[in-house]
Amino acid sequence: MCLEVKSSLLPGKERVVHQSSISQSGVAAVNGAQITYDVVGQGSALVLMHAGICDRRMWDAQFDVFARSHRVLRYDARGFGASDFPPGSYAHHEDLRALLDALGVDRATLIAVSMAGEIALKFALTHPQHVSGLILCTTGAAGEASAAVKQLWADADAAYEAGDIAKAVEIESCGWVDGPHRSPTEVDPAVRERARLMNTALWERIAREPDAGEEAGFSPPVPDRLAELRVPTLLIRGDLDQSHILSSMDHLGVAIPGAESVTIRGTAHLPSMERPEEFNRMVTEFLGRHGL
Repeated sequence: MCLEVKSSLLPGKERVVHQSSISQSGVAAVNGAQITYDVVGQGSALVLMHAGICDRRMWDAQFDVFARSHRVLRYDARGFGASDFPPGSYAHHEDLRALLDALGVDRATLIAVSMAGEIALKFALTHPQHVSGLILCTTGAAGEASAAVKQLWADADAAYEAGDIAKAVEIESCGWVDGPHRSPTEVDPAVRERARLMNTALWERIAREPDAGEEAGFSPPVPDRLAELRVPTLLIRGDLDQSHILSSMDHLGVAIPGAESVTIRGTAHLPSMERPEEFNRMVTEFLGRHGL
């Protein structure tokens, strides 16, 4: 594992957010990639991990709120947002370990949505001594994608191959932001637009860097090891999400010892963006109950 902190503070990226807390944005050289992050607050550490159609900006409604009582880190995973995507094999959960080492974070509670939920689980299984708690939202790590979702992915890829990134993004917005039970007009347009901007940036990155790195395998598979987890765990779902995500969350709730499950009704795959106040309350109450 190789790491080097290139900059702990970028010009123009500092602001006061709560009493004497200063938000800092930096770039760390982590396992050959440049990983961009923001950190703010004091106290026990929380790490905010973004969904696969988003980047660290999805946490705008949580970042400063959680910093009132915690040291909060959000970052762009390799290949997302402002982080780069060099060629070669990589593992997202090992990137996280190197980033935490670079920032002097020994233990943290991981708050992860969708794709990031599987990364958080891999991290917790590989480095359990560095995890205080898990908050997993709309995570499909224990579910087989439905035929409808596989078709969604195929349609988005086909639109991209045809040179229509806007169409690819809209297909994914319909499948994930709206979910299978709502039309676009039934979703807050501001939420759809924020997700569209982040996902567009991702597709444009893919167009610029088609030969970037490949993620290494993980064995034994995550679903086979869930009983090993021994930290307080909260599972958050949206009741309008894709069926295989709901099935996965059901499985996680049974397989992870002591896991607590809650539902944010009227939301699909991004409850933290659709109902930020409710999401923040659930997370804050969970952290308080377990002294995290």
